[in-house]
Amino acid sequence: MEKKYTDRAGNKITAAQFITELLLIRRANKEKKILPIEFWKIDNYKKWYQINIIHISRFLKSYNPDDVIRVLLREPYVLSLRHPKMKKWIVEERKNREEFEQITTVYEIVDNPIIPKPKLSKLITDLRALDG
Repeated sequence: MEKKYTDRAGNKITAAQFITELLLIRRANKEKKILPIEFWKIDNYKKWYQINIIHISRFLKSYNPDDVIRVLLREPYVLSLRHPKMKKWIVEERKNREEFEQITTVYEIVDNPIIPKPKLSKLITDLRALDG
């Protein structure tokens, strides 16, 4: 799995690690605790972290990690990927992303039209016609 996300300590991590950290931060906030930076080394969090990495990695085999992360960032009160509406939200996010990609492609084509350059001989003829 590609490590393209960054954790709070500045380390490159996988999508599963990023999602796990995000959910654990939310859980700690709900319990009115502050999650330590290297929480995976602390016994209280270590087991939960390891188990959830496995479950989230399996979950991400079915869904695009970017879509899952966008849903989690959009829905701040979700504490688990088992939320009843999670799969519905992910499918909606995928559709929105695909529509956006199509629109962006159309705009790129319209914004960068290929305009044929006039031939030099025609330009010279037009200039001579203007001089009279």
